[in-house]
Amino acid sequence: MRNAVGLTGPQIQECQDFWSVLLSGSGYSFLLDISCASSNGSETLAMCGKGYVMLGANILPGANPQTMRDRLTLQASLAHEFAHLDRHELGVVRSASGPEYDLEEGEASAHASTYSILEQSDKCDLVFDASECFREWCHKNCQED
Repeated sequence: MRNAVGLTGPQIQECQDFWSVLLSGSGYSFLLDISCASSNGSETLAMCGKGYVMLGANILPGANPQTMRDRLTLQASLAHEFAHLDRHELGVVRSASGPEYDLEEGEASAHASTYSILEQSDKCDLVFDASECFREWCHKNCQED
């Protein structure tokens, strides 16, 4: 499970600083909306087509991770959300719900793993997260008769 406690000022600043690093050289002007980040239980969401990410408390890993997604660092999580926007700008548009959800999540993590700014451990965690998402998609959609 991801963090549910609202972010502190220094944590929000760390997110903004890393977001600036992601933006530098990308040619994008995606925004990071911090208006809900200090609220308990707030969720981080990429608003594809609108060009921004809504920062939430769950950008931080939780205390007892159950999945690879739960373990992702702040940097890996922000890169994952950035990748949703990046892919949308590249013309890759999938539903954020329904059968394509796990594919979109896996593809965003795989895409984010290519960002050179990330530490090797973050890249590996994103690849593992992508693998979990693809496995989940297959489990739901590729059942043999």
